[in-house]
Amino acid sequence: MSVEAGFDLGDLNELNEKLLNLAEQEFPKEAKKFIRRQDSKCETRLRNAYKTKVWKKTGNLIEGVGRGMPQQYGGSYQIRVYNNAPHAHLIEHGHVMCDKNGKPIVDAMGQERWVDGKYVAAYTVEEYKKIYPEEVDKFVDEMLEKGLK
Repeated sequence: MSVEAGFDLGDLNELNEKLLNLAEQEFPKEAKKFIRRQDSKCETRLRNAYKTKVWKKTGNLIEGVGRGMPQQYGGSYQIRVYNNAPHAHLIEHGHVMCDKNGKPIVDAMGQERWVDGKYVAAYTVEEYKKIYPEEVDKFVDEMLEKGLK
């Protein structure tokens, strides 16, 4: 609970959660559509991030980006954005550089050459976490307008 300029922001967060839960209960189809739209936006951002941050573009990495179906988990809807390309984890977290036979490449000091991870998905998720509350506010406002009509 934080207080800024005499206002208790914890109450506003609680109110926002209650409004979102009310929207999920009163308008479940719209809530699923909202989650799907947000998932599509996140998926698009992830594809674009892979396009800009990975220099070798065969298309296999970008084609591996996908999303699941909306499911209720812990009382709220969730969707998973993932990359099922076989080499996605190597680009994400880094790997030892190997030759064409699969043996690690060793430098002059006798150490294996390491390729640092790009953390594309992690950065995309952190970036999207900043945008998501604004999208939720817009959705709650739309549902309140529909409910008042």
